[in-house]
Amino acid sequence: MLDMEWNPFSPTCAHRRPEARVVQDEMRRWLKIIEAHYGQRPIIYTTPRFYEENRLAGFKGYEYWLRTTAKTPRETFPGQSWRFWQYSATGLIDGIKGEVDLNAFSGTPAEWTAWLAARTLN
Repeated sequence: MLDMEWNPFSPTCAHRRPEARVVQDEMRRWLKIIEAHYGQRPIIYTTPRFYEENRLAGFKGYEYWLRTTAKTPRETFPGQSWRFWQYSATGLIDGIKGEVDLNAFSGTPAEWTAWLAARTLN
């Protein structure tokens, strides 16, 4: 998974925000290296602001993990398909202390099983 978001707490993201062209070039290089090594395409995780500012809709053929906690992916990322949706950053789960991210898979239980099987590394 390639995590693409601006992080205001990061010493680099807080002050350095490359142009969309540079972000896309660096993403393509990283994605190509990882895909060649593992034989499968990474998922792109992103936030609404990063997605829009860096025009990530142009990355075709990749699955997306979209973070949008105020609206649905359809509302926040019109026309963008997604495999995972992070719908909360303040979830509570028995056995875990503190808040956690909550995510949804865009498919049936059978599709989940098939998706996992297709990504199992031997």
